[in-house]
Amino acid sequence: MAAHGEQGMKDNLWGGMSNLFEKGFLHNIYFVACLNQDQRMDLMGKAVFEQFIRARKGIHLGGGVTAQRIFDFNGMPFSEQSAVEKPGVGAVPPCDNEPYHRIVIPFVKGQPSV
Repeated sequence: MAAHGEQGMKDNLWGGMSNLFEKGFLHNIYFVACLNQDQRMDLMGKAVFEQFIRARKGIHLGGGVTAQRIFDFNGMPFSEQSAVEKPGVGAVPPCDNEPYHRIVIPFVKGQPSV
């Protein structure tokens, strides 16, 4: 994340981005990110990343929810947790006494095999 670089510290991007992650929803500002789970350890512990994932709300795409450590899919059968999903199919973690559920993003098509 650029906010954690030397220039980010100089420009106080840490504080600004953390503030937006924490209070942006009050102004209808939302953030979307894609995370390569293999590179997760590079981000863990960084203040801006921790603030970004603090609410633990989002959609996990691609299946294999056991490979990620941000969302908690309590109540999802283990056979579903390890299953790979088709492009455009996601899982929303449980929240506010609601169970997990699946969503389908329309018009998403997979890449052709090479």
